[in-house]
Amino acid sequence: MLVAADIIKTITVDPSLESVAVLGILVAVRIALSISLDIEVDGVVPWHRLRSDAMLRERGGESAEES
Repeated sequence: MLVAADIIKTITVDPSLESVAVLGILVAVRIALSISLDIEVDGVVPWHRLRSDAMLRERGGESAEES
């Protein structure tokens, strides 16, 4: 909830270099957490998922999306 409050506060205050930097840092942290969660759930980085699924299909296994 604090992240949402920071984003709303950043948008509603007068634009400044500091508020843009804070919003940029929040976006970067959110992206890093999202990628980390994807790796934790799927066991592979998101940009290698298609290659991993194709290799599994060639071996006769099921892909991460099917399980």
